[in-house]
Amino acid sequence: ARFRDLRSRLVSILENADAPALQRAARHPRLGTPMRLIDIAFFVAEHDDHHLARVTELLGFLAPGSPPA
Repeated sequence: ARFRDLRSRLVSILENADAPALQRAARHPRLGTPMRLIDIAFFVAEHDDHHLARVTELLGFLAPGSPPA
């Protein structure tokens, strides 16, 4: 539920961003590359997708009778 709530907030920010906000870029602290709001959104989505896929994989492995992944 918390994950869903936080993602809903992010989507709301993206939906309500004005054109100047969408054009601005800032340097990502770890990657050191300039990123726009849409770049950050994509980065976060890809990162979350990786974790959700892994959780799904682990849940399948832990289910009774499931073969190891």
